[in-house]
Amino acid sequence: MQNDDLKKLLKRQGDLLSFNNFLSTSTGRQVSLTFASCAQNDSNITPILFQMEIDPLISSTSFASINDNDEQLQSLTDHIHHETRGLTGWHRLGSL
Repeated sequence: MQNDDLKKLLKRQGDLLSFNNFLSTSTGRQVSLTFASCAQNDSNITPILFQMEIDPLISSTSFASINDNDEQLQSLTDHIHHETRGLTGWHRLGSL
């Protein structure tokens, strides 16, 4: 998380959080910690690990448990890789 965004978040402790972007999730804590540790080399980013309890029976909660073998996810990923070309991840993201 960008440091400026983290400062804003910390000022609003106890409030409802709303995300306007995709959150990478995992049911495995170590997977999440490994992913978060990748941000340690950037001084403008603070790695954040959220622990959430989501009831999949509540229809208003947008949640899907997808594994690496999901054919639709693989198809979407392949399409995005094909459609987005660029030297860096930022270039590819900008072309979306």
